[in-house]
Amino acid sequence: MSVFYHYTSIDTLYNMLTKSIEKDEETNVNYLKFRATHVTALNDTMERKLFVDKLIKEVNRYLNNTLNDSEQSKLEHMCSVMDSYIISFSDSSLFDDLNMWRGYGKNGYGVCFEFDLSAISVFYKTNDFYRTENVYNLIKCEYFSPNKDIETNDFKELVRALSEFLKSAEKNTIKEACLLKKIYEKAVIYKHEAYVAEKEWRFIINIITKPEYNLVNNVIKPYVNFKIPLEAIKSIRLGPCIKDSYEVSSLVSFIKDIFGESFIVKYSDIPYRG
Repeated sequence: MSVFYHYTSIDTLYNMLTKSIEKDEETNVNYLKFRATHVTALNDTMERKLFVDKLIKEVNRYLNNTLNDSEQSKLEHMCSVMDSYIISFSDSSLFDDLNMWRGYGKNGYGVCFEFDLSAISVFYKTNDFYRTENVYNLIKCEYFSPNKDIETNDFKELVRALSEFLKSAEKNTIKEACLLKKIYEKAVIYKHEAYVAEKEWRFIINIITKPEYNLVNNVIKPYVNFKIPLEAIKSIRLGPCIKDSYEVSSLVSFIKDIFGESFIVKYSDIPYRG
């Protein structure tokens, strides 16, 4: 799958297109900077905790609740080490979706970016050599119920390996680092099954850098910038509640002024009723 969607508000669209386009002078590539939010500051603040709680519970069950206080403390510490930044997208089946407009598209007054990641050139020619760029791989979210078993082989293997590590007398730092990496990777993509309709995919950014901060609804959230080539944006769809003729024409003019007259602006077909 290479086509993905990102619903957002017009305010965000405006700020991104006026303040967050950056040209790499060496490769002559234009980028759009996305704000990747820290995993502890996502809209659903419980999603990471739900997975961690589930993992701890299953390890205890696998070991018949034989963990001593030291082992339990070690397990809880290993499950608490998280330092990722997240950008969320929806898959290609949600190209004009009522619930996505309601939840992320400002109740129908927002916009939806269409990205085609297959169109991104991973290498760009610079004089007589090639410079490697980011590889844009999205990871699909997994959905689970906290009250039911997680049946995936990856999760079962993680429970088994973590259980055996905690009960081993051997101090293997390499094995511990590998387990931490696996916990880290799973915790940022497992979500409550109530969100399954969103069909979410994520960029997971793991970088060691000083974050910037953004004020959102009176909450200060850390983020880092993640650059996606402007060429990956194939269209922008206007929300179903953007109907006023001047509102539409000014928005279309603004978008085409940034991307060029040939850029595709689409219109929602949803009969939105609020």
